[in-house]
Amino acid sequence: MMVALVEIISKEMIKPSSPTPDHLKGLRFSCLDQITNPVYTPLIFFYQAADVVHENANKSLMLKQSLSEILTVFYPLAGQVEGNSSINCNDNGVEFVEAKVHGQLSDIIEEPNLEELKHFLPKEPFNSLNENIILSLQVNFFDCGGIAVGVSLLHKAGDGKTNSFSFVPISDEKVITKRLILDRKKLTDLKDEIVSAPGSQLKDPTRVEVASAFIWKHYIIDSTKKKIQLQLPNDVVENVFIAQHVVDMRPRMNPPLLPENAFGNCVLFTPLDIMSYDDNDQHEMHHLAYQLRKAIKKIDGDYIKQFQIEGERFFINIFKQLDSILKGRGRLCSFSSWCKFPFYEVDYGWGKPLWVCTTPFPLKDLVIFMTTPSGDGIEAWINMLEDDMKIIGIE
Repeated sequence: MMVALVEIISKEMIKPSSPTPDHLKGLRFSCLDQITNPVYTPLIFFYQAADVVHENANKSLMLKQSLSEILTVFYPLAGQVEGNSSINCNDNGVEFVEAKVHGQLSDIIEEPNLEELKHFLPKEPFNSLNENIILSLQVNFFDCGGIAVGVSLLHKAGDGKTNSFSFVPISDEKVITKRLILDRKKLTDLKDEIVSAPGSQLKDPTRVEVASAFIWKHYIIDSTKKKIQLQLPNDVVENVFIAQHVVDMRPRMNPPLLPENAFGNCVLFTPLDIMSYDDNDQHEMHHLAYQLRKAIKKIDGDYIKQFQIEGERFFINIFKQLDSILKGRGRLCSFSSWCKFPFYEVDYGWGKPLWVCTTPFPLKDLVIFMTTPSGDGIEAWINMLEDDMKIIGIE
């Protein structure tokens, strides 16, 4: 596992190619934006080594010019956050960082050191929170000619239609990250297990439902094992296991209200509870997958309209659940799927990416799903306590 040395060469602010009109200077945060954790969402795109390394300067210039032009359309990205209420679309610019990587792209992709991936990003998720820059890019040029484009988007300014960490408590405990690869064969085997289980009501589970049920089941078993190992009495930890899955509201609105280039957070959560791990089958994959589908299906046009009317009640219920978790009366598993997003179609002119990834998050029991490079598997980025990781067998 090789660690590459990343050397920062330059930093500059890229402004829109034409100024933003005065009547578009202010963009207020919605209630969903305001309660969102001030975290930078990380993405890294790795590209094949180029035939001619000296073209790096031309590629960098091309990216800057293209970015400047597109910012006239996505002008809030070039603005600055003002408090917790709005974005000042003042054309401050997007941070553009150039870096030289003293290492080989193949070493990073074939055996990635997850903790070292942060060096390819312009900002760490939780270590840049005093800044009001909304979008930062870091273009990393490898010795071999390969390229890694690191993206840090302030989540408060937009969910990117990818994820949300709004209701995931930030943990002071030591959280580590492991990447679990569920290839096509593994997902097929798990799907067959769900479909063939006695009493199963799912005949066509999706790969995200399969992966979620598989990991959630292990979380439940893990909590029970820990309780037994520590010889905790039943009243110390209430055996309630809550899972929440992020759901994009845009396609579920009736009528659809938001254009594809809308800014801001537009996600809800599907909290669902499973009681104690005992002799019933609530913790079995077929039951968990079915409950997940039912919960997500509930979020339709009528549900969203009700949320708009009674949003306060929705948030009160969410915070009550979090309060129970923080007081040790249950366990929360948070899932966010990025599998439907065409990351592997992002082509800047030198081909499609070899690998697209995120980086570790210090958020306990957060699972992020990403598509594998082959397109038919899932990479599960699991963030949890080290002891818990060992108990469920992920080393």
